[in-house]
Amino acid sequence: MNWFVRLLAFLLIGSAIASADELPKEPQLRIDGGMHTASIRRLDVSADGKILVTGSEDKTVRIWSLPDGRLLRTLRMPSAPGDVGKVFAVALSPDGRLVAVGGWDDADATTLDYYVHIFNRETGRLEGRLGPHPQVVDELTFSPDGKRLAVGLGDKSGIAVWDVAEWRQIMADGDYGDQVNGIAFSPTGEMAVTSHDGGLRLYSTQFELLGRIVAPSNDRTEGVAFSPDGTKLVVGYVGTMAVDILDAKSLQLLYRADTSGLDIGDLAAVAWSADGQMIFAAGDYYTRGGTEERMQMFAWGDEGRGERLAVDAAGNTVMDLKAMPDGGAVIADANSGFTVYDAKGDVVLRKTSIAADLRGELGDAFTVSEDGTRVRFGLGIEGQDPWLFDMATLRFAESPEPPPGDLKPANIDKLPVEDWNSRDDPTLSGAPLQLDHNETSRALAVEEDGETLVLGTDFALRRYTKKSTPLWRVAVSSIPWGVNITAKDQLLIAAQTDGTIRWYRLADGKEFLALFVNALDKRWIAWTPSGYYAASPGGEDLIGWQVNRGVEEAPDFFPASQFHERFYRPDIVREVLNTYDEEPAIKAANAKAKRPARKDDIAAALPPVIEIASPGDRTSVTDTVVTLSYRVRTPDGQPPEAIEVLIDGRPQGQRGAAVVNEDESLSLDVTIPARDVEVSLIAKQGDQVSVPARIALKWAGPPSEDQIKRKLYAVFVGISDYDKAGLKLSFADDDARDFSENAKAQAGRLYEAVDVKLLTDKDASAENIRGALGWLEEKVGPEDVGLLFMAGHGITDAKQRFYFLPVGGDPEDLRGTSIGESEIRETISALAGKALFFIDACHSADSLKGDVAAADVTAVINRMARADSGVIMFASSGGNELSLERSDWSNGAFTEALLAGVMGGADYEKDGSISTAELNLWLSTQVKKLTQNRQNAVMLKPDTVPDFSIARIPSP
Repeated sequence: MNWFVRLLAFLLIGSAIASADELPKEPQLRIDGGMHTASIRRLDVSADGKILVTGSEDKTVRIWSLPDGRLLRTLRMPSAPGDVGKVFAVALSPDGRLVAVGGWDDADATTLDYYVHIFNRETGRLEGRLGPHPQVVDELTFSPDGKRLAVGLGDKSGIAVWDVAEWRQIMADGDYGDQVNGIAFSPTGEMAVTSHDGGLRLYSTQFELLGRIVAPSNDRTEGVAFSPDGTKLVVGYVGTMAVDILDAKSLQLLYRADTSGLDIGDLAAVAWSADGQMIFAAGDYYTRGGTEERMQMFAWGDEGRGERLAVDAAGNTVMDLKAMPDGGAVIADANSGFTVYDAKGDVVLRKTSIAADLRGELGDAFTVSEDGTRVRFGLGIEGQDPWLFDMATLRFAESPEPPPGDLKPANIDKLPVEDWNSRDDPTLSGAPLQLDHNETSRALAVEEDGETLVLGTDFALRRYTKKSTPLWRVAVSSIPWGVNITAKDQLLIAAQTDGTIRWYRLADGKEFLALFVNALDKRWIAWTPSGYYAASPGGEDLIGWQVNRGVEEAPDFFPASQFHERFYRPDIVREVLNTYDEEPAIKAANAKAKRPARKDDIAAALPPVIEIASPGDRTSVTDTVVTLSYRVRTPDGQPPEAIEVLIDGRPQGQRGAAVVNEDESLSLDVTIPARDVEVSLIAKQGDQVSVPARIALKWAGPPSEDQIKRKLYAVFVGISDYDKAGLKLSFADDDARDFSENAKAQAGRLYEAVDVKLLTDKDASAENIRGALGWLEEKVGPEDVGLLFMAGHGITDAKQRFYFLPVGGDPEDLRGTSIGESEIRETISALAGKALFFIDACHSADSLKGDVAAADVTAVINRMARADSGVIMFASSGGNELSLERSDWSNGAFTEALLAGVMGGADYEKDGSISTAELNLWLSTQVKKLTQNRQNAVMLKPDTVPDFSIARIPSP
């Protein structure tokens, strides 16, 4: 923040800075999987159509690249539990430099001070706040020349207009009878405003009120847009299907778009196409019939006079609609998604919510086991696409109809509860059940003995006695659409709007466990209130901690993977379902693992924060030496120990660093190859590493004259004939041997040369494996690929440490006889070139006993594929699944599928080569198919490492 903006922000917010004391200082857990998890209230698009901004009630603003849909940056609001931080409005300045964000940001509800936050789009820094305003910010719109920012406010507070050059308020009009939800500027600067008071107002370029009418079709006017020539206005409404076209000067109704035959609903969001020929409208109107009800977007040609056309829009209410400069449109929906259309109405890009749609999780759609460890729910609305999560085994699997017999739906018949389903007046034996004003009941569960019941409402979970007496009320952050009480009557389990399943003690409503599943790729994470978690491969980053830095700075956010060593605790997650309370679960799990009897403090483990100030993302460069300007912060204000430079995800060495005033920057020179690359910086301090700061650089110089001569260096380890009889396998040695031969055949295809070390059975001693790892590290050059394949037994000890068992390894002396994960990671992470690690080490072993167990490969995958390691991980299975072998394959299932994939099965693009992404898709489907869904192969790649080809198939 430069000194002028900082000073001006101080003058604007005045004494309200004290409200920073109301923001939580402790880290707050947040769900974040790279996509919104709550309704997208507003969106905006840049003048060139290349940048899209979306603002959501999940308290984030996301910036997207178009048309590829790449997430460029996430902006976060200073926030607190409850509503504080919810985003209701966003606007992107015409030059694409600034993002204005508004919503519910008053941390002290008694002050009623609300602000517009101004972010720098490229850096993500909060450059200032505009306000205070007397009510929540519901609408934001920049003028076409970017010189004005109009603010629409909630309740009866009207509008305000700010001068962007000086960031001063130049106009306010509080003469409104309800909230403002629509603001539009004409090409010449006139401003139209709609309000739920039924009015449509027109202001001059100097913001004088030129006219005010009662809108023609309804008293809840919502959307408004000028035609590109500024002569007409289109208006949409809440509660009616009317779409009105008005004269932009007289505000007289000219005509209506054809909505004949459209029944209950509305078309509140409207837009005018960039060429002025089409009018778009969408809202809460959906088609009936079929397996799913879908909202529609309509379009009319001839400036709204033409034939009505319809396209599929979303699975929930369309919240906002904007025209695209190419003649198309983009919509945002209440299901957390957005869709971009071209001028023909074809979908260019669709991003859907990653959260399960848990609306209507009633009856058999939401069933649980007697002890609460197993829960079955649908990833789609009303229980569609049912899956089952087992907290005891930490397995997540499809669960087709019918539900398992030992899983029971909520009991709703033991007490005469009526009018509880989407009603605000539920009763028990005719007596009302107490709710707050505007609170609607959504779900019901009754104890088996009929003594108490629980309602899930828009705002809370509520428990009552059979005489309607309230026992407790627990506020919730999202609506519980399904609730269930276990047969033991000790647990309450709720399915909520944000896609989470949450466990509560029935006695007092205290939450002690939560589960979130990515409905698209099926990654999951389960966590306790303090953040101890278990996760699938890649699932660690579905949650993280937000740390407020006061009202003048953007908060920090740290994904859970940054704290893996302390907070990855599947043992605590399992234990908490025995204790129903986190504290005793931590003590019990620590005692079993022989860990110190302490509770970890996330605030004491915060890592450094680094950002690249320049050059900007996707900058074109012509020199192989690029100067990066960066800023770095550490929790204690001390210099970080090192700055790690990565090129396309691979470490390039460490540099020293110093901490200066965070408004200043440091610089370093980075040498890049003469091609498009991604450069990342990671700050390190002790055992903490920052989230990578990343930029893509586009090579605009002459092509390199040096032809890349890539080599493959590979180590293959496969052990079937273990010294201990109970450990013997059938085909691990064949797996290594067959994959080794396949790799050798790549010489002269993708690689100039292939050099392999093969260690099987008696040759796969600990000494020989360590020697091969050293050889691999020594040989791999910057343009080469290093590959490590290990098949055999993997073992996890009580402290969650992984060991690979050599041929003479002893499970009772892992540290003395085995290869520890740290040794493997140290080698594979240090390779100068690209690093691939294939592991097939989760076999059963009857001889295992004591404090060891078959490998928790998930932990290995997540640790190896961290950004600071830069390793692409392929694993035969995830979690506690076994790796299966079969004699008719003469291989394990993983290698059987792997060999078929690199020989051509995985060539989905039909270009003769196999990329890491293609191999991932192939393995994830084929291993499951080979094993009848008993084994699931996993690939995990750091975001900093781009996809690349790893094999070329032989010519026919």
